[in-house]
Amino acid sequence: IALEEENESNLVTAVKWDSDGKYIALGTQDGTVKLFDPERCTDPTSARELRKMTVDRSCRTGVLAWRNHVVSAGHRNGQILHHDVRVARHNIGLFSGHRQEVCGMKWSPDLKYLASGGGDNVVNVWNASQLTASDPTPELVLNEHTSTVRAVQWCPWRSSTLATGGGMQDMTLKMWDVNGGQMMKSIPTGSQVTDVIFNSDYKEVMTSHGNPNYEIKIWKYPSFSEVATLGGHTARILSLAQSPCGQFVMSAAADESLRIWQCFKIDKSTAKLAQRKTLSGCIR
Repeated sequence: IALEEENESNLVTAVKWDSDGKYIALGTQDGTVKLFDPERCTDPTSARELRKMTVDRSCRTGVLAWRNHVVSAGHRNGQILHHDVRVARHNIGLFSGHRQEVCGMKWSPDLKYLASGGGDNVVNVWNASQLTASDPTPELVLNEHTSTVRAVQWCPWRSSTLATGGGMQDMTLKMWDVNGGQMMKSIPTGSQVTDVIFNSDYKEVMTSHGNPNYEIKIWKYPSFSEVATLGGHTARILSLAQSPCGQFVMSAAADESLRIWQCFKIDKSTAKLAQRKTLSGCIR
């Protein structure tokens, strides 16, 4: 299925499935957010565009995050616009807490908080109750990073725990307790942190990296002792995506390759974690 932008110069800059996997939101260079339904196709090779959501003051959409029927769009100008896809007047709210581009953004598992990381080295934590507020302010402003924060992820088994990763001048993975706003741990990684995911079965954390080492690391939670380092990419790793079953992770990198790793194998017959035989290679 192809999702095509009519204007070839208007680049696609963000893509995000909703939580049910039914609809997909697409963000573009000019700040437009489009909604598609891949199952309702008039052409077998292209998905049907359901609606187009544009706000005059917006600019490049760098990241998207869903909360039920609301898709939040982080923009280059530091603003986060909230679009309710069910109604005609879709722009229901605005968070304006970053001085530079919004680079990473995730809703907490309980959908109570939205964490946003920016090019201003700041992580803001917003309360969902302020989605439609006239003058919203972040519940927490976390400013311990010294470089762009692109990697933002919530712990699935402890919804108050937030992980953030810093860029080239920082190179740390930081763990936060949002209930008190305290930093629980700061882990030096040796490279810029580009993405982070949690694995619930193994209680481990995976990070992807850019300069100077294009690798993936697996850490034991909560000690953050290093379990494994996975090599293979030859340029900055841009993002990680975990399969619904949790056993596989796909990495996308600037070397124009996608790699699938079976890092978290589960023995389904006993419902117990299987012993790792190797973590040095990926499934090609």
